[in-house]
Amino acid sequence: MRICANEECQIEFEPNTHNAIYHSPECRRVVTNKKILAKYYEKKEKIYTDRTCVTKNCITILSSYNDEDICEPCKVERLIQRLSSWGWDEEELRDEWRY
Repeated sequence: MRICANEECQIEFEPNTHNAIYHSPECRRVVTNKKILAKYYEKKEKIYTDRTCVTKNCITILSSYNDEDICEPCKVERLIQRLSSWGWDEEELRDEWRY
């Protein structure tokens, strides 16, 4: 016996297959639709709100097409710092990644 994975349901059921986590197709559909709506509103919020880069001292406003929370120049700087800590030549990296 298992308990339905839907938090609102929590019905105990006997699964017909080894990987069943919901007690019925309707219950599965409800959970799937909630996840779809949550992603829709998250994407809508990202498009219509001004997001800024999360790194310290950066005030770059991110594009709505940028799925990450960091701007590209900060991402390159983070990569250069990581590679130079591993022994790469920082000057060569900066010449290669210059904007």
